[in-house]
Amino acid sequence: MGFLDNTKGGFAEEMLVISLVTIVLVGLFIYYDDIAHHYPGHSVVQDAIIGSTLVFFLTFLFVRMARMAIVYRNRKVIYAIGAFLTMISLGGIGALYMTPDLDTTIFVSALWALTIITFLIGKMAKRFKRFKVDIPPERYAVLRSVMTKRQRFTLIFPDRYIKYLETGDEKYLKEGEKN
Repeated sequence: MGFLDNTKGGFAEEMLVISLVTIVLVGLFIYYDDIAHHYPGHSVVQDAIIGSTLVFFLTFLFVRMARMAIVYRNRKVIYAIGAFLTMISLGGIGALYMTPDLDTTIFVSALWALTIITFLIGKMAKRFKRFKVDIPPERYAVLRSVMTKRQRFTLIFPDRYIKYLETGDEKYLKEGEKN
């Protein structure tokens, strides 16, 4: 299997990536916030709590959508990641308008570069073996109705569900058959 696949290891990898990226970004946020704001009445702790919650939420969404694209073999989810990054980047342009400094310019430029790279990956995804098959949307709906809440949240489910997505054969959805 691969990175971030539909196994317990893939779920553990997802949680590890979310945790590490959140820790790094929150550390940078706290460091920058502590240096940038040295005036009376400013609460660095309050900003750190709000900022870390926001960073965790955005990191979780980004990594979850990336894992969904990998697990469900759906390259269109990559475009959803690109749309997500575009919205964040548009907010960055607003921040650049409000405070036109070098740090904000670098941040917004990095966001836009990441957005463009994501759309290019989405465009080239059909070349990857994992994304070669075009899966009709109704198969995802059927699979979602068969999966438990725990399976939908953790994205840990049997490989026969992936076989169903690829072939459309409903024998892979039955619990008793092992293939």
